[in-house]
Amino acid sequence: MNLLLTNSVLLPLAALVLVPLVLHLFARARPPVYEFSSVAFLRQVLRKAIRIKQPQSLLVLMLRTLLFAALIGAFLKPVFFAGQALPGLGVRKDVVLIVDATASMAATEGSQTRFAAACAKGAEILNGLSTADTANIIWLGTPNRSEFPQLGANVAFLKKALRQASVSYTAADVTGALGLAAGMLRDRAAAREVYVLSDFQATTWNGVTFAVPPGLRLYTVKIGEAQLPNVAVTSLAAEPARPLAGQDVKVFCEVQNFSPEPAITTVYLRAGETHQSQEVRLTPWQKLPVLFQLKPTTVGEQTLAVALSEDAFPADNERWAVIDVVQELNIGIAGYEPETAAYWRRAVGALGWANAVTLTDADLEKPVAVDALFLAGWAGTGAAKERVAGYLKQGGLVVWFPGTATEAGSLQTLLPKSAAANPGAGRLWEKAAKPWRLRLADPANPMLAVFASGTYGDPARGTFTGRLRLPELGGAKPILNYEDGQPALTVLRDGGALLLWNLPLQREVSDWALQIEFVPFLGELILHYRQRTAPGPQRDFLAGQMLARQFEVEVLDRDVQLRRGETLVPVVRQAGVRGTLLTAPEGRVPGVYSWQYRGAALERQTVNFPPVESDLRTGPAPDFGHPSVVRISGKRSLEQMREGQPLWPWLLAVGLLVAGLEGLVLMRVDRP
Repeated sequence: MNLLLTNSVLLPLAALVLVPLVLHLFARARPPVYEFSSVAFLRQVLRKAIRIKQPQSLLVLMLRTLLFAALIGAFLKPVFFAGQALPGLGVRKDVVLIVDATASMAATEGSQTRFAAACAKGAEILNGLSTADTANIIWLGTPNRSEFPQLGANVAFLKKALRQASVSYTAADVTGALGLAAGMLRDRAAAREVYVLSDFQATTWNGVTFAVPPGLRLYTVKIGEAQLPNVAVTSLAAEPARPLAGQDVKVFCEVQNFSPEPAITTVYLRAGETHQSQEVRLTPWQKLPVLFQLKPTTVGEQTLAVALSEDAFPADNERWAVIDVVQELNIGIAGYEPETAAYWRRAVGALGWANAVTLTDADLEKPVAVDALFLAGWAGTGAAKERVAGYLKQGGLVVWFPGTATEAGSLQTLLPKSAAANPGAGRLWEKAAKPWRLRLADPANPMLAVFASGTYGDPARGTFTGRLRLPELGGAKPILNYEDGQPALTVLRDGGALLLWNLPLQREVSDWALQIEFVPFLGELILHYRQRTAPGPQRDFLAGQMLARQFEVEVLDRDVQLRRGETLVPVVRQAGVRGTLLTAPEGRVPGVYSWQYRGAALERQTVNFPPVESDLRTGPAPDFGHPSVVRISGKRSLEQMREGQPLWPWLLAVGLLVAGLEGLVLMRVDRP
């Protein structure tokens, strides 16, 4: 606690508090003695009167002293500061404002958004700085941004930035922003202060820890108090993301009620000329999946947009995704074992809606951009290992025929950890004394549904005189087995789908590739297990992530544009890469972004609202377990922290009260 006398020039007047005592002493001076003939009776009366008046005189003395003290204190104009250490008069300050610019700050409370209220309070803090102080602003988001690289004295520029700023619609990097502020104030000689102006959204700030550096005072300023209800679209996906023209597409979205009250809303889907809607009823805090079905026929990119009925927080009411409708799928085939690869290639060509793409070792050393990847006779080694594993983790389909020389330890190249193979099992290839036959291990598998009627034959037809003896794999689900129980075709999930193909197609060991069921079986396998996301670079982003477009050749910057609707978005060329890589440092506003080359559309990318920001519940400001952290909530609290609590009105009121009490006491004393 601290007390500051703002009118200290009048401090010598404090001596006037002795005036009542001096007057009291003079009033008690002994009067002259005059002898009368007899004063015994008067002395007796005087003794009785003094015994009665003495206590009342002391009470009057105390009241008058208190009156003078209150009046003198009022003239000195003291200001009271609670819970903080004052830097002292004339001490220079270095101040950093961390202003929350995340998506939840776009919520409206009263007549303004939380973000506008935060900027207004930031301006109040800057108004309290002197010309000797320095300051800076850090915008809390993803990524965090600062107005100056370091603290500066141009406070007017910072005030203008507060007036012109807008919400970034990103999630928060709290520890990053606090660390950035602490770094700016490190080794500064002035009084160091950090102000965090935020709604302290519960989902973001709960559990955040930060070690406050010594000598740094941290103020947490709470913005907004209302627990606002909200309904949001939290996810949107299409399966498949790269459909064939005329193929059914399932559109999945999730709608969540961030409120303790039930909610009713309508979900609208727009996809080209298609418009669909569904009404949904949500219980408190419920997350509900909503399914739409499409059958796009036009080849090319199509934007899917899902929107909700309007509510009090519209920022998260819409979400976008892009599907690429194609005439045929690209199936990459790497032929380490040429005969198996040739059978695969001919079967893919017979499907009519697929195109076989031959891949070499050099092709597999680059990012894989096909709808399915078939590896014939690959031993699980070499430079392609990382690329194939990465493709699988991104949701791709890998059909792997390990080949005759494969050892059990090499299987671990692509297997999930839960499906560890025994590395001591040696080579896996074995030959049969009599031909092996197949049987269906999972007749209910959806990819086998087309064969249920028998129209397309029996996929288990065929004989084999050679095969792999696969070790037991945890989490593996066989589709086809040999009659003795050995897996023939097994699927493992790890992001995408890995199919271990234990069905040799070489003429000397198998006749399965000659059966009429082979081509439709391969087609159903591709359609069912193919990559769920569109192959190639990422196309769906959250607000704050960097958008990018790679060109294999050198292009001029002026020929490439990135647009969000009619708005032109600045892009930056990245040096030191092959070809041309252009990036948009941050997609801050949700929407559909279009890359264009010389006016022609190249690719669409979507930026969506971060779901973590849809929960508008606020929590208490953290204190980080440090005594130098001061919590501030409400406009009056901020003013008291910055300007203190003036005490002179209270002192004046005390003086008036004491004067009234003195009058009552004197009336009682003078009463006859």
